[in-house]
Amino acid sequence: MSKLTTHNCHHDRRLRTSKKWPLKHFQETAQHFKDQNYKIINVGGPDEKGALNSIAEKDIAGSANWVETANILANVQLLITNDTGIMHLAAAVGTPTVSLFMKESPSEYAPLGSNHILLTPPITPDQVISAATTQLENRL
Repeated sequence: MSKLTTHNCHHDRRLRTSKKWPLKHFQETAQHFKDQNYKIINVGGPDEKGALNSIAEKDIAGSANWVETANILANVQLLITNDTGIMHLAAAVGTPTVSLFMKESPSEYAPLGSNHILLTPPITPDQVISAATTQLENRL
C-alpha cells in the first residue's frame, strides 16, 4: 500500500456550520502529511471540490460515486473526516479514521469497529496530526 491518506473536508454549504471542523485546519493537517511524503486524496461531495487546492495529489470530491469512493477508501491508509456518511463508508471497508465530532455525540454516531479515533471539541490541528500519526503507525 502506498503512502496515502484521504481527507473528507465536508464543507457542504447545506451542513450546519457547527458540525464542521474549520477548512483551514483540514488544509494545515493535509499539508503536514504531504510534507511527510504522504499522498493526499480529497474525497467528498461537489462542495468539497478544490478544498485542498494544491495540497491534494488527487481530488475526487464530487466526481466519484459511492462505489468508486468505497474502492478508494479501501486502498488508503487513513481517512481524516468530519462526522459524515463517508466516515461510515470508510469503516465499512475497514479503513481507519480520525473522526471529528464537532456537535453530534460520538457515542451515538461513531463508526463501527475499533480502528477509529474519535475527537471532540476543542480540536486543534496538532491533536488531529497526533491521532492520525498513531493510526498510521498502527497500520505499519
